[in-house]
Amino acid sequence: MRKTNILLSLLILMAGNVYALTPVGEVGEKSAPAEKKVSVTVDFGKVTNTCGNMLFGGCQNPSLPHSDKILPMLVDAGFNCIRCDIWLEKVLPQDITLDDYRQNKNDVQNPDNWNYADLELMARAKKSGMKVMLIIAYCPSWLSYNGKSNGVPRDLNVYADIVRKVYERYCRYVDWVEVYNEPGYFLTTENSPYTSRGKALADIYATCAEVVRKITPRMPMGGTSVVLWGDGGVGGETNTDFFADGRITHENFNFYSHHVYGDYGIPTEKETVSRVKKELGKFGFGDLPVYFTEWSTSINAVADSVTYTGSRSHLFVGNCLVNWMRDGLQGAMHWNYMQAFAEGGEPEPGIATDAHGMYVWNVKTQKPRLLPKANVFTMLSKSLGLGEGENTIAECTTDDTQGFLNAVALTNAAGDKCMIFVNGSQEPVQVVLSAEEEYNKIRQYTVTYTSADLKGKTVRLKKSGNILTLPPASVVGIRFM
Repeated sequence: MRKTNILLSLLILMAGNVYALTPVGEVGEKSAPAEKKVSVTVDFGKVTNTCGNMLFGGCQNPSLPHSDKILPMLVDAGFNCIRCDIWLEKVLPQDITLDDYRQNKNDVQNPDNWNYADLELMARAKKSGMKVMLIIAYCPSWLSYNGKSNGVPRDLNVYADIVRKVYERYCRYVDWVEVYNEPGYFLTTENSPYTSRGKALADIYATCAEVVRKITPRMPMGGTSVVLWGDGGVGGETNTDFFADGRITHENFNFYSHHVYGDYGIPTEKETVSRVKKELGKFGFGDLPVYFTEWSTSINAVADSVTYTGSRSHLFVGNCLVNWMRDGLQGAMHWNYMQAFAEGGEPEPGIATDAHGMYVWNVKTQKPRLLPKANVFTMLSKSLGLGEGENTIAECTTDDTQGFLNAVALTNAAGDKCMIFVNGSQEPVQVVLSAEEEYNKIRQYTVTYTSADLKGKTVRLKKSGNILTLPPASVVGIRFM
Protein backbone atom coordinates (compact mmCIF):
# COMPACT_ATOMS: atom_id res chain seq x y z
CA MET A 1 0.00 0.00 0.00
CA ARG A 2 1.44 3.37 -0.96
CA LYS A 3 1.58 6.06 1.66
CA THR A 4 -0.50 9.15 1.04
CA ASN A 5 1.67 11.70 2.83
CA ILE A 6 4.41 12.09 0.27
CA LEU A 7 6.50 15.20 0.06
CA LEU A 8 8.46 15.93 -3.10
CA SER A 9 11.10 18.60 -3.18
CA LEU A 10 11.96 19.89 -6.65
CA LEU A 11 14.57 22.41 -7.69
CA ILE A 12 14.25 23.81 -11.18
CA LEU A 13 17.24 25.22 -13.03
CA MET A 14 17.31 26.99 -16.35
CA ALA A 15 19.91 25.11 -18.38
CA GLY A 16 21.26 25.05 -21.88
CA ASN A 17 22.35 21.60 -22.93
CA VAL A 18 20.78 18.74 -20.97
CA TYR A 19 17.73 17.05 -22.48
CA ALA A 20 17.36 13.74 -20.64
CA LEU A 21 16.64 12.46 -17.17
CA THR A 22 20.11 12.08 -15.67
CA PRO A 23 21.39 11.24 -12.17
CA VAL A 24 22.67 14.40 -10.51
CA GLY A 25 26.16 13.01 -10.12
CA GLU A 26 26.53 12.49 -13.86
CA VAL A 27 25.75 16.06 -14.89
CA GLY A 28 28.76 17.67 -13.24
CA GLU A 29 30.66 20.50 -14.86
CA LYS A 30 29.25 19.82 -18.33
CA SER A 31 25.95 21.48 -17.43
CA ALA A 32 25.45 25.09 -18.45
CA PRO A 33 25.50 27.60 -15.59
CA ALA A 34 22.08 28.01 -14.04
CA GLU A 35 20.38 31.20 -15.21
CA LYS A 36 17.47 30.94 -12.80
CA LYS A 37 16.45 28.77 -9.87
CA VAL A 38 12.85 28.01 -9.05
CA SER A 39 11.70 25.78 -6.23
CA VAL A 40 8.56 23.67 -6.40
CA THR A 41 7.16 21.81 -3.41
CA VAL A 42 4.52 19.11 -3.74
CA ASP A 43 2.75 17.30 -0.93
CA PHE A 44 0.45 14.53 -2.15
CA GLY A 45 -0.85 14.15 1.39
CA LYS A 46 -2.54 17.54 1.17
CA VAL A 47 -5.50 17.41 -1.20
CA THR A 48 -6.56 20.87 -2.37
CA ASN A 49 -9.26 19.99 -4.91
CA THR A 50 -10.76 17.35 -7.16
CA CYS A 51 -11.32 17.45 -10.91
CA GLY A 52 -13.37 15.33 -13.26
CA ASN A 53 -12.14 12.95 -15.93
CA MET A 54 -14.33 14.33 -18.74
CA LEU A 55 -11.80 17.08 -19.51
CA PHE A 56 -10.69 15.46 -22.73
CA GLY A 57 -13.64 16.14 -25.00
CA GLY A 58 -14.71 18.16 -27.97
CA CYS A 59 -17.71 20.03 -29.24
CA GLN A 60 -19.22 19.70 -32.70
CA ASN A 61 -19.05 16.49 -34.73
CA PRO A 62 -16.77 15.83 -37.66
CA SER A 63 -18.65 15.56 -40.95
CA LEU A 64 -20.47 12.28 -41.55
CA PRO A 65 -18.23 11.06 -44.44
CA HIS A 66 -15.15 11.37 -42.18
CA SER A 67 -16.74 10.10 -38.97
CA ASP A 68 -16.11 6.37 -39.46
CA LYS A 69 -12.36 7.04 -39.54
CA ILE A 70 -11.86 10.04 -37.27
CA LEU A 71 -14.14 9.06 -34.36
CA PRO A 72 -12.30 5.79 -33.54
CA MET A 73 -9.00 7.67 -33.95
CA LEU A 74 -10.11 10.30 -31.44
CA VAL A 75 -11.24 7.67 -28.91
CA ASP A 76 -7.96 5.78 -29.30
CA ALA A 77 -6.16 9.08 -28.62
CA GLY A 78 -7.95 9.48 -25.28
CA PHE A 79 -10.79 11.82 -26.20
CA ASN A 80 -13.71 10.61 -24.12
CA CYS A 81 -16.72 12.88 -24.62
CA ILE A 82 -18.54 15.00 -27.17
CA ARG A 83 -21.16 17.75 -27.13
CA CYS A 84 -23.78 17.42 -29.91
CA ASP A 85 -26.96 19.20 -31.06
CA ILE A 86 -30.52 18.25 -31.65
CA TRP A 87 -31.06 21.15 -34.04
CA LEU A 88 -34.84 20.92 -34.18
CA GLU A 89 -35.02 23.16 -37.25
CA LYS A 90 -33.21 20.46 -39.25
CA VAL A 91 -35.15 17.50 -37.89
CA LEU A 92 -38.65 18.52 -38.96
CA PRO A 93 -39.98 19.63 -42.34
CA GLN A 94 -39.54 23.38 -42.81
CA ASP A 95 -42.32 24.02 -45.34
CA ILE A 96 -45.20 23.63 -42.87
CA THR A 97 -47.15 25.83 -40.46
CA LEU A 98 -48.04 25.48 -36.81
CA ASP A 99 -51.61 24.65 -37.82
CA ASP A 100 -50.29 21.94 -40.17
CA TYR A 101 -48.58 20.30 -37.23
CA ARG A 102 -51.55 20.66 -34.88
CA GLN A 103 -53.83 19.09 -37.49
CA ASN A 104 -51.22 16.46 -38.44
CA LYS A 105 -51.36 17.43 -42.10
CA ASN A 106 -49.68 14.82 -44.30
CA ASP A 107 -48.82 12.82 -41.16
CA VAL A 108 -46.27 15.47 -40.16
CA GLN A 109 -46.47 14.47 -36.49
CA ASN A 110 -45.10 11.03 -37.32
CA PRO A 111 -41.42 11.02 -36.22
CA ASP A 112 -40.67 8.27 -38.74
CA ASN A 113 -40.97 10.95 -41.42
CA TRP A 114 -38.36 13.27 -39.88
CA ASN A 115 -34.68 13.79 -40.72
CA TYR A 116 -32.17 12.45 -38.16
CA ALA A 117 -28.93 12.76 -40.15
CA ASP A 118 -27.22 15.01 -37.57
CA LEU A 119 -28.21 12.76 -34.70
CA GLU A 120 -26.71 9.74 -36.44
CA LEU A 121 -23.34 11.41 -35.90
CA MET A 122 -24.09 11.50 -32.19
CA ALA A 123 -24.98 7.81 -32.25
CA ARG A 124 -21.71 7.00 -34.02
CA ALA A 125 -19.76 8.94 -31.40
CA LYS A 126 -21.43 6.96 -28.60
CA LYS A 127 -20.81 3.65 -30.36
CA SER A 128 -17.16 4.65 -30.80
CA GLY A 129 -16.80 4.90 -27.02
CA MET A 130 -17.47 8.55 -26.18
CA LYS A 131 -19.90 9.92 -23.62
CA VAL A 132 -22.42 12.33 -25.12
CA MET A 133 -23.75 15.69 -23.94
CA LEU A 134 -26.85 16.40 -26.02
CA ILE A 135 -28.03 19.98 -26.60
CA ILE A 136 -31.74 20.54 -27.22
CA ALA A 137 -31.22 23.43 -29.58
CA TYR A 138 -33.45 26.23 -30.80
CA CYS A 139 -36.89 26.11 -32.38
CA PRO A 140 -38.39 25.23 -35.78
CA SER A 141 -39.00 28.50 -37.65
CA TRP A 142 -42.67 27.74 -38.27
CA LEU A 143 -43.20 27.27 -34.51
CA SER A 144 -41.51 30.48 -33.31
CA TYR A 145 -42.94 33.95 -32.72
CA ASN A 146 -40.50 35.61 -35.13
CA GLY A 147 -40.55 32.95 -37.85
CA LYS A 148 -36.88 32.08 -37.32
CA SER A 149 -35.05 29.28 -35.51
CA ASN A 150 -33.80 31.71 -32.82
CA GLY A 151 -37.33 32.64 -31.78
CA VAL A 152 -39.37 31.57 -28.77
CA PRO A 153 -41.90 28.72 -29.32
CA ARG A 154 -45.47 29.94 -29.78
CA ASP A 155 -46.87 26.66 -28.47
CA LEU A 156 -44.86 24.91 -25.76
CA ASN A 157 -47.09 21.84 -25.95
CA VAL A 158 -46.10 21.35 -29.59
CA TYR A 159 -42.48 22.04 -28.68
CA ALA A 160 -42.67 19.39 -25.92
CA ASP A 161 -44.21 16.89 -28.33
CA ILE A 162 -41.32 17.35 -30.76
CA VAL A 163 -38.64 17.10 -28.09
CA ARG A 164 -40.27 13.99 -26.63
CA LYS A 165 -40.40 12.15 -29.95
CA VAL A 166 -36.79 12.92 -30.85
CA TYR A 167 -35.43 12.27 -27.37
CA GLU A 168 -37.25 8.95 -27.01
CA ARG A 169 -35.56 7.76 -30.18
CA TYR A 170 -32.01 8.74 -29.17
CA CYS A 171 -31.90 8.86 -25.36
CA ARG A 172 -29.98 5.57 -25.19
CA TYR A 173 -26.97 7.42 -26.64
CA VAL A 174 -27.10 10.32 -24.15
CA ASP A 175 -25.18 10.86 -20.88
CA TRP A 176 -26.11 14.52 -20.16
CA VAL A 177 -28.76 16.87 -21.54
CA GLU A 178 -28.10 20.57 -22.01
CA VAL A 179 -31.01 22.83 -22.85
CA TYR A 180 -30.27 25.54 -25.40
CA ASN A 181 -26.96 27.06 -26.45
CA GLU A 182 -25.68 30.63 -26.08
CA PRO A 183 -29.02 32.44 -25.76
CA GLY A 184 -27.25 35.76 -26.26
CA TYR A 185 -26.64 34.75 -29.85
CA PHE A 186 -29.36 32.21 -30.58
CA LEU A 187 -32.47 33.34 -28.68
CA THR A 188 -34.55 36.44 -29.27
CA THR A 189 -37.87 37.50 -27.78
CA GLU A 190 -38.77 39.32 -31.00
CA ASN A 191 -42.55 39.45 -31.62
CA SER A 192 -43.19 37.45 -28.43
CA PRO A 193 -44.91 38.42 -25.15
CA TYR A 194 -41.70 37.74 -23.19
CA THR A 195 -39.90 40.69 -21.63
CA SER A 196 -36.49 39.01 -21.30
CA ARG A 197 -34.41 36.13 -22.67
CA GLY A 198 -34.04 34.67 -19.19
CA LYS A 199 -37.80 34.33 -18.70
CA ALA A 200 -38.23 32.76 -22.13
CA LEU A 201 -35.32 30.41 -21.49
CA ALA A 202 -36.86 29.31 -18.17
CA ASP A 203 -40.08 28.32 -19.96
CA ILE A 204 -38.12 26.38 -22.59
CA TYR A 205 -35.97 24.69 -19.94
CA ALA A 206 -38.89 23.71 -17.70
CA THR A 207 -40.69 22.26 -20.72
CA CYS A 208 -37.66 20.19 -21.75
CA ALA A 209 -36.91 19.08 -18.19
CA GLU A 210 -40.40 17.67 -17.78
CA VAL A 211 -40.06 15.71 -21.03
CA VAL A 212 -36.56 14.40 -20.37
CA ARG A 213 -37.19 13.36 -16.77
CA LYS A 214 -40.35 11.42 -17.67
CA ILE A 215 -38.32 9.34 -20.12
CA THR A 216 -35.01 9.19 -18.19
CA PRO A 217 -35.65 10.17 -14.54
CA ARG A 218 -31.97 10.29 -13.53
CA MET A 219 -30.55 12.04 -16.57
CA PRO A 220 -28.20 14.91 -15.54
CA MET A 221 -29.48 18.19 -17.01
CA GLY A 222 -28.11 21.72 -17.19
CA GLY A 223 -27.28 24.87 -19.18
CA THR A 224 -27.13 27.83 -19.85
CA SER A 225 -23.92 28.73 -21.72
CA VAL A 226 -24.70 32.44 -21.67
CA VAL A 227 -22.24 34.78 -23.34
CA LEU A 228 -20.91 38.20 -22.44
CA TRP A 229 -22.63 39.98 -25.32
CA GLY A 230 -26.40 39.99 -25.07
CA ASP A 231 -26.51 38.10 -21.78
CA GLY A 232 -24.11 40.01 -19.55
CA GLY A 233 -22.07 36.90 -18.71
CA VAL A 234 -22.62 34.35 -15.95
CA GLY A 235 -23.93 36.89 -13.44
CA GLY A 236 -25.85 38.96 -15.98
CA GLU A 237 -29.48 39.62 -16.74
CA THR A 238 -30.30 36.41 -18.62
CA ASN A 239 -29.19 34.15 -15.77
CA THR A 240 -30.72 36.51 -13.21
CA ASP A 241 -34.17 36.11 -14.75
CA PHE A 242 -33.64 32.42 -15.51
CA PHE A 243 -32.65 31.34 -11.99
CA ALA A 244 -35.35 33.55 -10.47
CA ASP A 245 -37.94 31.16 -11.89
CA GLY A 246 -39.10 28.84 -9.11
CA ARG A 247 -39.25 25.85 -11.47
CA ILE A 248 -35.45 25.90 -11.86
CA THR A 249 -34.16 23.87 -8.92
CA HIS A 250 -31.17 21.73 -7.98
CA GLU A 251 -33.34 18.71 -8.70
CA ASN A 252 -33.71 19.50 -12.41
CA PHE A 253 -30.67 21.74 -12.97
CA ASN A 254 -27.58 19.66 -12.18
CA PHE A 255 -24.60 21.26 -13.93
CA TYR A 256 -23.57 24.57 -15.43
CA SER A 257 -22.35 24.88 -19.02
CA HIS A 258 -19.88 27.71 -19.65
CA HIS A 259 -18.06 28.86 -22.81
CA VAL A 260 -14.51 30.14 -22.65
CA TYR A 261 -13.06 32.34 -25.40
CA GLY A 262 -10.60 35.19 -25.07
CA ASP A 263 -13.05 37.45 -26.92
CA TYR A 264 -15.30 37.38 -23.85
CA GLY A 265 -12.92 39.58 -21.89
CA ILE A 266 -10.78 36.99 -20.07
CA PRO A 267 -7.89 35.16 -21.79
CA THR A 268 -8.98 31.54 -22.20
CA GLU A 269 -6.27 30.02 -20.01
CA LYS A 270 -6.99 32.61 -17.29
CA GLU A 271 -10.69 31.77 -16.88
CA THR A 272 -11.42 29.96 -13.63
CA VAL A 273 -14.03 27.62 -12.26
CA SER A 274 -13.89 29.63 -9.03
CA ARG A 275 -15.04 32.81 -10.78
CA VAL A 276 -17.92 31.04 -12.50
CA LYS A 277 -19.07 29.42 -9.25
CA LYS A 278 -18.87 32.74 -7.42
CA GLU A 279 -21.19 34.29 -10.01
CA LEU A 280 -23.58 31.33 -9.79
CA GLY A 281 -23.57 31.73 -6.02
CA LYS A 282 -25.57 34.92 -6.47
CA PHE A 283 -28.48 32.72 -7.55
CA GLY A 284 -27.93 29.95 -5.01
CA PHE A 285 -26.29 27.61 -7.51
CA GLY A 286 -22.62 28.07 -6.64
CA ASP A 287 -22.25 24.40 -5.71
CA LEU A 288 -22.98 23.10 -9.21
CA PRO A 289 -20.39 21.10 -11.16
CA VAL A 290 -19.03 23.30 -13.97
CA TYR A 291 -18.29 22.16 -17.51
CA PHE A 292 -16.43 24.34 -20.02
CA THR A 293 -18.49 23.06 -22.94
CA GLU A 294 -16.74 25.17 -25.56
CA TRP A 295 -13.24 26.59 -25.35
CA SER A 296 -10.56 27.92 -27.65
CA THR A 297 -8.47 31.05 -28.00
CA SER A 298 -11.10 32.99 -29.90
CA ILE A 299 -14.53 32.57 -31.41
CA ASN A 300 -13.03 33.84 -34.66
CA ALA A 301 -12.82 31.12 -37.32
CA VAL A 302 -9.72 32.63 -38.94
CA ALA A 303 -6.76 30.34 -38.30
CA ASP A 304 -4.37 31.44 -35.57
CA SER A 305 -1.19 29.62 -36.55
CA VAL A 306 0.18 29.84 -33.02
CA THR A 307 -2.62 28.59 -30.78
CA TYR A 308 -4.97 26.67 -33.08
CA THR A 309 -2.69 24.60 -35.26
CA GLY A 310 0.77 26.13 -34.87
CA SER A 311 3.93 25.97 -32.83
CA ARG A 312 2.39 26.87 -29.46
CA SER A 313 -0.95 25.06 -29.80
CA HIS A 314 0.20 22.22 -27.52
CA LEU A 315 1.30 24.73 -24.86
CA PHE A 316 -2.06 26.51 -25.04
CA VAL A 317 -3.91 23.22 -24.49
CA GLY A 318 -1.50 22.18 -21.73
CA ASN A 319 -1.80 25.46 -19.81
CA CYS A 320 -5.60 25.52 -20.07
CA LEU A 321 -6.04 21.96 -18.81
CA VAL A 322 -3.44 22.29 -16.04
CA ASN A 323 -5.06 25.51 -14.77
CA TRP A 324 -8.57 24.08 -14.91
CA MET A 325 -7.63 20.79 -13.25
CA ARG A 326 -6.09 22.73 -10.40
CA ASP A 327 -9.31 24.74 -10.08
CA GLY A 328 -11.65 21.74 -9.99
CA LEU A 329 -13.24 21.66 -13.44
CA GLN A 330 -15.65 18.78 -13.96
CA GLY A 331 -15.43 18.51 -17.75
CA ALA A 332 -14.35 20.33 -20.91
CA MET A 333 -15.17 20.14 -24.61
CA HIS A 334 -12.63 21.78 -26.92
CA TRP A 335 -14.04 23.69 -29.88
CA ASN A 336 -14.04 21.50 -32.03
CA TYR A 337 -13.77 17.98 -33.56
CA MET A 338 -14.12 19.20 -37.15
CA GLN A 339 -11.55 19.18 -39.93
CA ALA A 340 -9.08 22.04 -39.42
CA PHE A 341 -7.87 21.97 -43.00
CA ALA A 342 -7.24 19.60 -45.90
CA GLU A 343 -3.94 18.56 -47.45
CA GLY A 344 -2.96 16.69 -50.60
CA GLY A 345 -5.56 18.40 -52.72
CA GLU A 346 -8.51 20.77 -52.71
CA PRO A 347 -10.96 20.53 -49.76
CA GLU A 348 -13.83 18.19 -50.47
CA PRO A 349 -17.28 19.75 -50.94
CA GLY A 350 -19.75 19.27 -48.10
CA ILE A 351 -17.09 18.75 -45.42
CA ALA A 352 -17.34 21.10 -42.43
CA THR A 353 -14.02 22.89 -41.93
CA ASP A 354 -13.06 25.13 -39.02
CA ALA A 355 -9.65 26.50 -38.06
CA HIS A 356 -10.15 25.38 -34.44
CA GLY A 357 -10.53 21.74 -35.53
CA MET A 358 -8.64 18.71 -34.29
CA TYR A 359 -7.61 16.89 -37.46
CA VAL A 360 -6.25 17.26 -40.99
CA TRP A 361 -7.72 15.27 -43.86
CA ASN A 362 -5.50 14.04 -46.70
CA VAL A 363 -7.65 14.31 -49.80
CA LYS A 364 -5.35 12.07 -51.82
CA THR A 365 -5.07 9.16 -49.38
CA GLN A 366 -8.49 9.71 -47.75
CA LYS A 367 -6.89 9.40 -44.32
CA PRO A 368 -6.93 11.79 -41.33
CA ARG A 369 -4.16 12.73 -38.93
CA LEU A 370 -4.57 14.45 -35.59
CA LEU A 371 -2.93 17.81 -35.02
CA PRO A 372 0.01 18.09 -32.56
CA LYS A 373 -2.22 19.61 -29.85
CA ALA A 374 -4.09 16.28 -29.68
CA ASN A 375 -0.96 14.68 -28.20
CA VAL A 376 -1.45 16.67 -25.00
CA PHE A 377 -4.96 15.23 -24.59
CA THR A 378 -3.56 11.73 -25.16
CA MET A 379 -0.75 12.15 -22.63
CA LEU A 380 -3.07 13.44 -19.90
CA SER A 381 -6.06 11.19 -20.57
CA LYS A 382 -4.28 7.91 -21.36
CA SER A 383 -0.58 8.04 -20.46
CA LEU A 384 -1.26 9.55 -17.03
CA GLY A 385 -4.64 7.84 -16.64
CA LEU A 386 -6.50 11.05 -15.84
CA GLY A 387 -9.40 10.15 -18.14
CA GLU A 388 -10.41 7.10 -16.10
CA GLY A 389 -12.17 8.65 -13.10
CA GLU A 390 -12.16 11.46 -10.57
CA ASN A 391 -8.70 12.88 -9.85
CA THR A 392 -7.50 14.61 -6.68
CA ILE A 393 -5.23 17.65 -6.76
CA ALA A 394 -2.27 17.84 -4.38
CA GLU A 395 -0.71 20.93 -2.86
CA CYS A 396 1.87 22.29 -5.29
CA THR A 397 3.66 25.62 -4.83
CA THR A 398 6.41 27.41 -6.70
CA ASP A 399 8.30 30.67 -6.38
CA ASP A 400 8.59 31.09 -10.17
CA THR A 401 8.13 34.82 -10.72
CA GLN A 402 8.62 34.89 -14.49
CA GLY A 403 5.73 32.58 -15.29
CA PHE A 404 7.56 30.24 -17.68
CA LEU A 405 6.59 27.09 -15.72
CA ASN A 406 3.11 25.73 -14.97
CA ALA A 407 2.84 22.65 -12.78
CA VAL A 408 0.16 20.56 -11.12
CA ALA A 409 0.28 17.38 -9.04
CA LEU A 410 -2.55 14.84 -9.07
CA THR A 411 -3.53 11.40 -7.91
CA ASN A 412 -5.56 9.58 -10.55
CA ALA A 413 -8.51 7.26 -9.98
CA ALA A 414 -6.17 4.25 -9.80
CA GLY A 415 -4.18 5.88 -6.99
CA ASP A 416 -1.14 6.70 -9.12
CA LYS A 417 0.72 9.92 -8.28
CA CYS A 418 1.30 12.13 -11.33
CA MET A 419 2.70 15.53 -12.21
CA ILE A 420 2.30 17.73 -15.28
CA PHE A 421 4.76 20.46 -16.25
CA VAL A 422 4.25 23.03 -19.01
CA ASN A 423 7.54 24.69 -19.95
CA GLY A 424 6.67 27.84 -21.87
CA SER A 425 10.33 28.85 -22.11
CA GLN A 426 12.46 28.54 -25.23
CA GLU A 427 15.18 27.01 -23.03
CA PRO A 428 15.33 23.60 -21.33
CA VAL A 429 14.37 23.51 -17.67
CA GLN A 430 15.98 21.07 -15.24
CA VAL A 431 14.01 19.67 -12.30
CA VAL A 432 16.06 18.17 -9.47
CA LEU A 433 13.68 15.54 -8.13
CA SER A 434 13.67 13.74 -4.79
CA ALA A 435 11.01 11.21 -3.82
CA GLU A 436 10.28 8.99 -0.85
CA GLU A 437 11.80 5.50 -0.85
CA GLU A 438 8.65 3.68 -1.95
CA TYR A 439 8.90 5.35 -5.35
CA ASN A 440 12.01 4.03 -7.04
CA LYS A 441 11.15 4.95 -10.63
CA ILE A 442 8.98 7.16 -12.77
CA ARG A 443 7.48 7.00 -16.23
CA GLN A 444 8.17 10.17 -18.22
CA TYR A 445 6.12 11.38 -21.20
CA THR A 446 6.95 14.39 -23.35
CA VAL A 447 5.05 16.43 -25.97
CA THR A 448 6.57 19.15 -28.12
CA TYR A 449 5.18 20.65 -31.31
CA THR A 450 7.29 18.38 -33.49
CA SER A 451 7.41 15.17 -31.43
CA ALA A 452 5.57 13.15 -28.81
CA ASP A 453 6.65 10.32 -26.54
CA LEU A 454 3.30 9.01 -25.34
CA LYS A 455 4.46 5.52 -24.37
CA GLY A 456 7.00 7.00 -22.01
CA LYS A 457 10.41 6.09 -20.68
CA THR A 458 10.89 4.38 -17.34
CA VAL A 459 13.66 5.97 -15.27
CA ARG A 460 14.97 4.70 -11.93
CA LEU A 461 15.19 7.27 -9.18
CA LYS A 462 18.35 7.71 -7.12
CA LYS A 463 18.12 8.46 -3.42
CA SER A 464 20.59 11.31 -3.94
CA GLY A 465 18.28 13.02 -6.41
CA ASN A 466 17.66 13.07 -10.13
CA ILE A 467 17.38 15.63 -12.87
CA LEU A 468 14.24 15.71 -14.97
CA THR A 469 14.80 17.92 -17.97
CA LEU A 470 11.86 19.65 -19.61
CA PRO A 471 12.66 20.37 -23.26
CA PRO A 472 12.01 23.90 -24.55
CA ALA A 473 8.33 24.66 -25.20
CA SER A 474 7.12 21.29 -23.94
CA VAL A 475 4.40 19.58 -21.93
CA VAL A 476 5.86 16.82 -19.73
CA GLY A 477 4.01 14.30 -17.60
CA ILE A 478 5.46 11.95 -15.02
CA ARG A 479 3.86 8.99 -13.27
CA PHE A 480 5.45 7.68 -10.07
CA MET A 481 5.92 3.90 -9.94
